Amino acid sequence: MRYLYLINISLLIGALFEGSSASAYVVRVVTGEVRSGPYYNPTITRCRRTAAWPTGTAVKWFRNLTSFPDGSNSTKALISAWSRWNSGAANINISTVGDSGGVAFDDGKNSIWFSTRDTEGFPGVAYVSYSNRCNIKEADIIFNANGPWTFFENAQHEPFKERPRNFTGVAVHEFGHALGLEHEDRYYNIMGADSSHLTRGYNSDTFYGPGEDGNNGLVALYGAASGRPDIGLTVMRYEGIDGEYSTHKFGGIRTTSGVLASSCPIDKIGGQKCYSVVKGKTYQMEVTVENNGTAGAPSSIPINIYLNSKIDLSVGSFLVTRKVTVSRDVPYETKLSFTVPATAASKTYFFVSAEYAPPSGYSDRFSKNNAAFIPIYVQ
Repeated sequence: MRYLYLINISLLIGALFEGSSASAYVVRVVTGEVRSGPYYNPTITRCRRTAAWPTGTAVKWFRNLTSFPDGSNSTKALISAWSRWNSGAANINISTVGDSGGVAFDDGKNSIWFSTRDTEGFPGVAYVSYSNRCNIKEADIIFNANGPWTFFENAQHEPFKERPRNFTGVAVHEFGHALGLEHEDRYYNIMGADSSHLTRGYNSDTFYGPGEDGNNGLVALYGAASGRPDIGLTVMRYEGIDGEYSTHKFGGIRTTSGVLASSCPIDKIGGQKCYSVVKGKTYQMEVTVENNGTAGAPSSIPINIYLNSKIDLSVGSFLVTRKVTVSRDVPYETKLSFTVPATAASKTYFFVSAEYAPPSGYSDRFSKNNAAFIPIYVQ
C-alpha cells in the first residue's frame, strides 16, 4: 500500500484556500473514471515519514445537510463507507455528523459535500492539508453532484453496467485518502479503480470494502485493532496499471489446462461473462481471497463450491470444499477446481459459486463479502 507523502504547495495555498497560512501543506487527490488528475506539486518536499492523523485522534467529518440529509439514501451510503474503515483492521476512530452550516476549504473543519464545480469533473476529490509536523490537520471530501450515482449496492452499477457509478465505492476510496492513503497501482485495491473493487454476493448484493491492502496501509499508519477477523471472496482480480491506478477485471472459468472456457450462447448474465461447460468435466474458478482483518481467522481457509440456479446459496448443490492458506499482506489470487455434475440439466444456465463459511469456533466481521459467483451454461 502506498501512503500520502507531504507535498509543499505553500505557493499555491493562497490561491486555493482563503485564509490559509504558508505553514500549511495541502494535497488534492481525485477519483477519476480510471485516471487521476495531477497533484499540485510545483515544489515537492517529502516528509521523513508518511502523513497521518495524530495518534489516538478521533476524527469527525461534518456532512453538509443540504447534500446529505438525515435518513437519506446518500447519507446511508456515506455512513456505510466510513464504517467499513472503522470496522477494519486498523486502530482508527472516525465518524460523521450532520451540519447545517456552510462549507469551506481550510477552515479547521473536516467537511463533506456535493458540488458541481469543486471536483473538476471527477467523481470525488479529497483535499488533505497537513501541519509542519506532517500530521493531517484537515481533510475535506467533495463528490460530483452531477453523478450519475446510485446509492444502492445491488449490481445495477459499474462494472456490471456502463453507468451509474456506485457512491459507496467512491466514498470508501476518498476516506482512504482522507486517512492518509495514496493511489495504488500494484495490486487489486480500493485505492486503485474503486468501481471494480467489490464483491458480488448473495442475491446480487454488492459490497465495497477497504480490502486487504487498504487495511494493511492503515495498520502501518495507525496500528492494528484487535479481534476483527474478516475473510473476503471475489471474482474480481488485478488486471494492470492505468496512470496511478490499478485496474481490475472479472475472473473466469478455465479448463484444467488453463484455457478460458468458451462463451455461452448468451455472452453475459447480469453483467458478467458467462462460460460454457461440459457435464462430468473439471474446471477452475478464478477467485481472489482477501484477509481483511486482524487475528482470529483460521490459518487454512475453507471455501465451499456450489452449483446454483441463481445467485443464492439456498438453491444450490454442494460440489466440493477447497482450502487456501493466506497471510494478511496482499490479495491472494487463486483457481479453485470443481467438476460439473453428470446429473446437471443440459442446456441450462447456472452459477458456480465459492463461499467462505467460518468454521466452528470462528467469527467473521462481514458476511456480504463471503461469496462470489460466475455464470455458466451446461451444454
